[in-house]
Amino acid sequence: MSGIAWCVYNNSVLHTKRHYVYIHTPLCLEDIPLNKAGSQDKLAYGIGRDNELNDFIGVKSDEDYTGPTDKSHPYIKEIHWAKDPSIYYTTQVLDKIKKMYYSTEKPVPCKYDIAIHIRRGDVGEDTRWKGRYVSNHMYVDFINLLRKEHPNYSICIYSEGNVDDFKEFKNLNVHFALNDDIKTTFHGLVTAKILVTAISSFSYAAALLSEGDIYTWPSTYEKPMPHWNIININEDNKCVSIFKNINIDDILLKLKKGEICEIENSPHFKALNGDDTEYLNYTEKYFTPKYVPKELLMDFKELANDFEYLKEDYKHNFITIIKHEPGRYRTVDGDHRLTIMKHRGHENVLCEMI
Repeated sequence: MSGIAWCVYNNSVLHTKRHYVYIHTPLCLEDIPLNKAGSQDKLAYGIGRDNELNDFIGVKSDEDYTGPTDKSHPYIKEIHWAKDPSIYYTTQVLDKIKKMYYSTEKPVPCKYDIAIHIRRGDVGEDTRWKGRYVSNHMYVDFINLLRKEHPNYSICIYSEGNVDDFKEFKNLNVHFALNDDIKTTFHGLVTAKILVTAISSFSYAAALLSEGDIYTWPSTYEKPMPHWNIININEDNKCVSIFKNINIDDILLKLKKGEICEIENSPHFKALNGDDTEYLNYTEKYFTPKYVPKELLMDFKELANDFEYLKEDYKHNFITIIKHEPGRYRTVDGDHRLTIMKHRGHENVLCEMI
């Protein structure tokens, strides 16, 4: 994927003098030992099925090419470790990759609403890849958070091992797909309504192909796309909230005394459009004598002039929301910040959902 993205980026964004052509190198999976769980079927994992899996992923070279190769990489580090992968994985690139993927036969789509990938086998607390390990307890915390928003959605855990390795999930009413065929597992992740990735390139690739809602763990490895949702972990490794990308028009403001209104109907939004009367009346009613309304208005407009959400002084000041009704949310904190973003024409905003 990164090779395709690199060629498109250099050709269409950087406009380099040289036109780069993507030449696909067929998969050649190396033989690997059984994983820690001891239940890995090498054929199910993909070992010895190179031709079949090359056909499955559907990736092809841009064109027939027999000339010299300028660059040869298993992946492009510049993209794989990019702080903002959306610079490379544009809509154009993702559409191209998805078209290739769906050009060949696929297993049946995921029959569950939520697919959760838990990386095990080569990943554990005491393994080489311990930095990619997320404990069962953290997944349980997150499932409980997710269920608040989707109480009726079915959930399936995609992983390796056996059910006894996941005793913490016993009372959560979840299904398991353990040690399944690699094609079935991957396509299940791709096609679920909601995909929860592990800290894993396998489910990261599935997320890039997915048309669903993506939730991902904070990580020093592959960075999320801007529209993905990020699971918020506190110092005690507890899932306390979700950083969720929301369409700004789906968020209502909760003003003082519980009044709920659309952003465009709020005193805040009207003030940014030059009508100060309602904002002055609002602050006079709820914030005096502690604050002076005209000073609050001046501070608000100064903030609006140089405010950059989640940058510098505001990098930890997320707009906090809760669910209001199906498909709608309301603010708990951040009315002014949200109004500024609406006024500036932002379509989506990353909020902390509690």
